[in-house]
Amino acid sequence: MGVLAIFCWFLFLIGLTILLDEEMLEQKEVAVYRGPGFITLLSLIFIVLKLIGVISWSWWWVLAPLWIPFGIVLVLVIIISIIVLFT
Repeated sequence: MGVLAIFCWFLFLIGLTILLDEEMLEQKEVAVYRGPGFITLLSLIFIVLKLIGVISWSWWWVLAPLWIPFGIVLVLVIIISIIVLFT
């Protein structure tokens, strides 16, 4: 699958996500859609730059905006659990 095909697939998925979000918002009475968040945009930018060859980072670093926040939360949960367990 070529880079252009993958890029088009990402654009399709983003458009589909926006359409689904709009449909879900129409069903609720009070909702505010503020667009994609910073982490989502940063991840998409890194993925596109990797696919078109601008950056040659490992995929681990390209996807880091997605997994680093979960890692931080996991470490905090473990630390808090240890503190609560031993106090």
